[in-house]
Amino acid sequence: MKPQTICLFVVLLCLAGKQACGQYTFDNNRPNVFYGSAKSLHGKTKVINCFLSAGRHEWIKEEKQAILALQDHGYQWIIRQGSKYWGVNDVSFTTSTIGLDNDVKVEKIERADEPSKLNVLWVQLALNAIGYSRPIDFYDSVKKAEAVDNVVVLVFAKRGGRSYAQPAYSDDTNNARFVEGAVLYSETTNGNALGEATIVHEMLHLFGAWDLYNSSAQRQEVEDKARRVFPNSIMLNTHRDINPLFIDQINGWCIGWTTRYNSTYEFFRPAQDKKDKTLMKLIE
Repeated sequence: MKPQTICLFVVLLCLAGKQACGQYTFDNNRPNVFYGSAKSLHGKTKVINCFLSAGRHEWIKEEKQAILALQDHGYQWIIRQGSKYWGVNDVSFTTSTIGLDNDVKVEKIERADEPSKLNVLWVQLALNAIGYSRPIDFYDSVKKAEAVDNVVVLVFAKRGGRSYAQPAYSDDTNNARFVEGAVLYSETTNGNALGEATIVHEMLHLFGAWDLYNSSAQRQEVEDKARRVFPNSIMLNTHRDINPLFIDQINGWCIGWTTRYNSTYEFFRPAQDKKDKTLMKLIE
Protein backbone atom coordinates (compact mmCIF):
# COMPACT_ATOMS: atom_id res chain seq x y z
CA MET A 1 0.00 0.00 0.00
CA LYS A 2 1.37 3.44 -0.96
CA PRO A 3 2.20 5.94 1.85
CA GLN A 4 -0.42 8.40 0.60
CA THR A 5 -3.07 5.63 0.55
CA ILE A 6 -2.14 4.65 4.10
CA CYS A 7 -2.43 8.28 5.19
CA LEU A 8 -5.91 8.61 3.67
CA PHE A 9 -7.04 5.34 5.28
CA VAL A 10 -5.78 6.36 8.72
CA VAL A 11 -7.44 9.76 8.49
CA LEU A 12 -10.77 8.16 7.64
CA LEU A 13 -10.47 6.00 10.73
CA CYS A 14 -9.61 9.03 12.86
CA LEU A 15 -12.63 10.90 11.58
CA ALA A 16 -15.05 8.03 11.78
CA GLY A 17 -14.12 6.94 15.31
CA LYS A 18 -16.75 4.46 16.47
CA GLN A 19 -19.10 5.20 13.56
CA ALA A 20 -19.99 2.19 11.45
CA CYS A 21 -19.27 2.18 7.74
CA GLY A 22 -23.01 2.02 7.13
CA GLN A 23 -23.33 5.58 8.41
CA TYR A 24 -21.58 6.97 5.35
CA THR A 25 -24.05 8.38 2.89
CA PHE A 26 -23.99 9.88 -0.57
CA ASP A 27 -24.97 13.51 -0.11
CA ASN A 28 -25.28 15.94 -3.01
CA ASN A 29 -26.81 18.74 -0.93
CA ARG A 30 -23.62 20.73 -0.50
CA PRO A 31 -24.46 24.45 -0.27
CA ASN A 32 -20.82 25.40 -0.79
CA VAL A 33 -20.63 23.62 -4.15
CA PHE A 34 -22.35 24.18 -7.51
CA TYR A 35 -22.70 27.94 -7.06
CA GLY A 36 -21.43 30.78 -9.18
CA SER A 37 -19.00 30.58 -12.06
CA ALA A 38 -16.98 27.67 -10.61
CA LYS A 39 -19.49 24.86 -10.17
CA SER A 40 -17.24 21.98 -9.14
CA LEU A 41 -13.68 21.00 -9.99
CA HIS A 42 -14.51 18.95 -13.05
CA GLY A 43 -14.13 19.56 -16.75
CA LYS A 44 -12.53 22.62 -18.32
CA THR A 45 -11.73 25.63 -16.17
CA LYS A 46 -10.86 28.97 -17.71
CA VAL A 47 -8.65 31.08 -15.47
CA ILE A 48 -8.46 34.80 -16.19
CA ASN A 49 -5.38 36.40 -14.62
CA CYS A 50 -5.18 40.11 -14.00
CA PHE A 51 -1.93 41.80 -12.96
CA LEU A 52 -2.94 44.85 -10.96
CA SER A 53 -0.84 47.70 -9.60
CA ALA A 54 -1.22 51.18 -8.17
CA GLY A 55 1.15 54.13 -8.01
CA ARG A 56 4.86 53.53 -8.46
CA HIS A 57 4.84 49.88 -7.40
CA GLU A 58 4.50 48.00 -10.68
CA TRP A 59 5.06 44.41 -11.76
CA ILE A 60 8.10 43.71 -13.88
CA LYS A 61 7.82 41.21 -16.74
CA GLU A 62 10.08 38.65 -15.06
CA GLU A 63 7.89 38.66 -11.95
CA LYS A 64 4.80 38.01 -14.03
CA GLN A 65 6.48 35.16 -15.86
CA ALA A 66 7.54 33.63 -12.54
CA ILE A 67 3.96 33.84 -11.24
CA LEU A 68 2.61 32.17 -14.39
CA ALA A 69 5.16 29.36 -14.02
CA LEU A 70 4.07 28.81 -10.40
CA GLN A 71 0.46 28.80 -11.50
CA ASP A 72 1.09 26.21 -14.20
CA HIS A 73 2.90 23.97 -11.72
CA GLY A 74 -0.11 24.37 -9.42
CA TYR A 75 -2.43 23.23 -12.22
CA GLN A 76 -0.35 20.10 -12.71
CA TRP A 77 -0.42 19.42 -8.97
CA ILE A 78 -4.23 19.59 -8.93
CA ILE A 79 -4.51 17.32 -11.96
CA ARG A 80 -2.14 14.76 -10.37
CA GLN A 81 -4.08 14.86 -7.10
CA GLY A 82 -7.33 14.14 -8.90
CA SER A 83 -5.95 11.35 -11.06
CA LYS A 84 -3.71 9.61 -8.53
CA TYR A 85 -5.82 9.71 -5.37
CA TRP A 86 -9.42 10.37 -6.42
CA GLY A 87 -9.88 8.71 -9.81
CA VAL A 88 -10.79 12.09 -11.31
CA ASN A 89 -9.37 12.43 -14.82
CA ASP A 90 -11.42 15.16 -16.46
CA VAL A 91 -9.76 18.25 -14.96
CA SER A 92 -8.00 20.74 -17.24
CA PHE A 93 -7.11 24.43 -17.19
CA THR A 94 -6.58 27.15 -19.75
CA THR A 95 -5.37 30.65 -18.95
CA SER A 96 -5.70 34.13 -20.39
CA THR A 97 -3.86 37.05 -18.86
CA ILE A 98 -4.89 40.68 -18.62
CA GLY A 99 -2.05 43.10 -17.95
CA LEU A 100 0.79 40.87 -19.08
CA ASP A 101 2.54 43.64 -21.00
CA ASN A 102 1.16 46.61 -19.07
CA ASP A 103 -0.34 46.41 -15.59
CA VAL A 104 -3.99 47.18 -15.03
CA LYS A 105 -3.78 50.38 -12.99
CA VAL A 106 -6.05 51.35 -10.11
CA GLU A 107 -5.92 54.22 -7.66
CA LYS A 108 -5.35 52.06 -4.60
CA ILE A 109 -4.92 48.39 -3.72
CA GLU A 110 -6.81 47.60 -0.53
CA ARG A 111 -5.51 45.16 2.02
CA ALA A 112 -6.17 44.13 5.62
CA ASP A 113 -4.79 41.62 8.09
CA GLU A 114 -8.34 40.29 8.31
CA PRO A 115 -9.92 40.17 4.81
CA SER A 116 -13.47 40.12 6.22
CA LYS A 117 -12.93 43.78 7.08
CA LEU A 118 -12.59 44.65 3.38
CA ASN A 119 -15.49 45.31 1.05
CA VAL A 120 -13.74 45.12 -2.31
CA LEU A 121 -15.27 43.21 -5.22
CA TRP A 122 -12.00 42.18 -6.86
CA VAL A 123 -13.46 40.58 -9.98
CA GLN A 124 -15.62 43.61 -10.69
CA LEU A 125 -12.66 45.91 -10.06
CA ALA A 126 -10.48 44.01 -12.53
CA LEU A 127 -13.12 43.70 -15.23
CA ASN A 128 -14.25 47.31 -14.90
CA ALA A 129 -10.67 48.29 -15.67
CA ILE A 130 -10.90 46.59 -19.07
CA GLY A 131 -14.35 47.87 -19.96
CA TYR A 132 -16.83 45.35 -18.53
CA SER A 133 -19.37 47.05 -16.27
CA ARG A 134 -21.16 43.76 -15.56
CA PRO A 135 -18.97 40.71 -14.78
CA ILE A 136 -21.76 38.40 -15.92
CA ASP A 137 -21.36 39.79 -19.46
CA PHE A 138 -17.70 38.81 -19.36
CA TYR A 139 -18.62 35.37 -18.04
CA ASP A 140 -21.16 34.84 -20.80
CA SER A 141 -18.69 35.88 -23.50
CA VAL A 142 -16.01 33.48 -22.20
CA LYS A 143 -18.46 30.57 -21.91
CA LYS A 144 -19.74 31.17 -25.43
CA ALA A 145 -16.30 31.57 -27.00
CA GLU A 146 -14.52 28.67 -25.30
CA ALA A 147 -17.20 26.20 -24.18
CA VAL A 148 -15.70 25.82 -20.71
CA ASP A 149 -17.33 24.45 -17.55
CA ASN A 150 -15.94 26.98 -15.07
CA VAL A 151 -14.63 30.54 -15.17
CA VAL A 152 -12.55 32.13 -12.38
CA VAL A 153 -10.61 35.37 -12.10
CA LEU A 154 -7.33 35.64 -10.20
CA VAL A 155 -6.18 39.17 -9.41
CA PHE A 156 -2.44 39.40 -8.76
CA ALA A 157 -1.96 42.61 -6.81
CA LYS A 158 1.42 44.31 -6.53
CA ARG A 159 1.35 44.85 -2.81
CA GLY A 160 1.95 42.98 0.42
CA GLY A 161 -1.17 41.55 2.00
CA ARG A 162 -3.15 38.50 3.03
CA SER A 163 -4.50 36.73 -0.06
CA TYR A 164 -8.11 35.59 0.00
CA ALA A 165 -10.90 34.24 -2.20
CA GLN A 166 -14.36 35.58 -2.92
CA PRO A 167 -16.52 32.53 -3.74
CA ALA A 168 -20.21 32.76 -4.59
CA TYR A 169 -22.88 31.91 -2.02
CA SER A 170 -25.67 32.24 -4.56
CA ASP A 171 -26.34 30.93 -8.03
CA ASP A 172 -28.07 34.18 -8.99
CA THR A 173 -26.27 35.56 -12.05
CA ASN A 174 -27.01 39.10 -10.87
CA ASN A 175 -25.24 38.48 -7.58
CA ALA A 176 -22.12 40.63 -7.23
CA ARG A 177 -19.98 37.54 -6.56
CA PHE A 178 -21.44 35.21 -9.18
CA VAL A 179 -18.20 35.48 -11.17
CA GLU A 180 -15.80 34.06 -8.61
CA GLY A 181 -12.27 35.18 -7.99
CA ALA A 182 -9.46 35.78 -5.56
CA VAL A 183 -6.89 38.45 -4.82
CA LEU A 184 -3.32 37.19 -4.55
CA TYR A 185 -0.89 39.74 -3.15
CA SER A 186 2.66 39.74 -4.48
CA GLU A 187 3.96 39.06 -0.99
CA THR A 188 2.68 38.30 2.48
CA THR A 189 2.47 40.88 5.24
CA ASN A 190 5.73 39.35 6.51
CA GLY A 191 7.46 40.01 3.19
CA ASN A 192 7.48 36.44 1.87
CA ALA A 193 6.95 36.06 -1.87
CA LEU A 194 3.68 34.63 -3.17
CA GLY A 195 3.96 30.85 -3.47
CA GLU A 196 2.19 28.27 -5.60
CA ALA A 197 0.51 26.62 -2.59
CA THR A 198 -1.25 29.93 -1.88
CA ILE A 199 -2.37 30.23 -5.52
CA VAL A 200 -3.83 26.71 -5.46
CA HIS A 201 -5.32 27.15 -1.96
CA GLU A 202 -7.27 30.26 -3.00
CA MET A 203 -8.36 28.70 -6.29
CA LEU A 204 -9.74 25.66 -4.46
CA HIS A 205 -11.89 27.97 -2.34
CA LEU A 206 -13.69 29.01 -5.52
CA PHE A 207 -14.79 25.40 -5.99
CA GLY A 208 -16.07 25.09 -2.43
CA ALA A 209 -13.01 24.11 -0.35
CA TRP A 210 -12.94 24.99 3.34
CA ASP A 211 -10.12 26.54 5.34
CA LEU A 212 -8.82 24.29 8.11
CA TYR A 213 -6.84 26.93 10.01
CA ASN A 214 -7.99 29.35 12.69
CA SER A 215 -9.48 32.52 11.21
CA SER A 216 -12.55 34.74 11.40
CA ALA A 217 -14.43 31.88 9.70
CA GLN A 218 -12.86 28.97 11.60
CA ARG A 219 -12.32 28.01 15.22
CA GLN A 220 -9.01 27.18 16.87
CA GLU A 221 -10.29 23.71 17.76
CA VAL A 222 -10.84 23.03 14.05
CA GLU A 223 -7.20 23.85 13.31
CA ASP A 224 -6.05 21.76 16.29
CA LYS A 225 -7.91 18.71 15.03
CA ALA A 226 -6.89 19.30 11.42
CA ARG A 227 -3.23 19.37 12.44
CA ARG A 228 -3.71 15.93 13.97
CA VAL A 229 -5.62 14.27 11.12
CA PHE A 230 -4.77 16.39 8.04
CA PRO A 231 -1.28 17.80 8.79
CA ASN A 232 -0.40 18.05 5.10
CA SER A 233 -3.70 19.38 3.77
CA ILE A 234 -3.29 22.30 1.38
CA MET A 235 -6.28 23.92 3.08
CA LEU A 236 -4.28 24.02 6.31
CA ASN A 237 -0.89 25.00 4.88
CA THR A 238 -0.47 27.84 2.40
CA HIS A 239 3.18 28.86 2.78
CA ARG A 240 4.92 25.52 2.39
CA ASP A 241 6.35 23.62 -0.56
CA ILE A 242 3.32 22.26 -2.41
CA ASN A 243 4.76 18.85 -3.31
CA PRO A 244 4.13 17.01 0.01
CA LEU A 245 0.68 18.59 0.42
CA PHE A 246 -2.58 16.92 -0.56
CA ILE A 247 -6.31 17.53 -0.86
CA ASP A 248 -7.89 15.98 2.24
CA GLN A 249 -11.10 13.90 2.27
CA ILE A 250 -13.32 16.72 3.47
CA ASN A 251 -12.18 19.08 0.76
CA GLY A 252 -12.28 16.35 -1.87
CA TRP A 253 -15.99 16.18 -1.05
CA CYS A 254 -16.31 19.98 -0.98
CA ILE A 255 -14.90 20.47 -4.49
CA GLY A 256 -17.04 17.70 -5.96
CA TRP A 257 -14.46 14.96 -6.36
CA THR A 258 -16.52 12.51 -4.32
CA THR A 259 -20.08 12.25 -3.06
CA ARG A 260 -19.03 10.17 -0.07
CA TYR A 261 -19.97 12.16 3.01
CA ASN A 262 -19.57 11.61 6.73
CA SER A 263 -21.36 13.57 9.46
CA THR A 264 -18.01 14.18 11.18
CA TYR A 265 -17.26 16.69 8.41
CA GLU A 266 -19.71 19.09 10.04
CA PHE A 267 -17.19 19.80 12.79
CA PHE A 268 -14.99 21.43 10.14
CA ARG A 269 -17.71 23.45 8.37
CA PRO A 270 -16.81 27.19 8.41
CA ALA A 271 -19.12 29.82 9.88
CA GLN A 272 -20.17 31.32 6.53
CA ASP A 273 -20.97 27.91 5.12
CA LYS A 274 -23.07 27.08 8.19
CA LYS A 275 -25.10 30.24 7.61
CA ASP A 276 -25.57 29.29 3.98
CA LYS A 277 -26.60 25.74 4.86
CA THR A 278 -29.21 27.09 7.28
CA LEU A 279 -30.56 29.41 4.59
CA MET A 280 -30.81 26.51 2.13
CA LYS A 281 -32.89 24.50 4.64
CA LEU A 282 -35.24 27.45 5.13
CA ILE A 283 -35.70 27.77 1.36
CA GLU A 284 -36.43 24.06 1.04
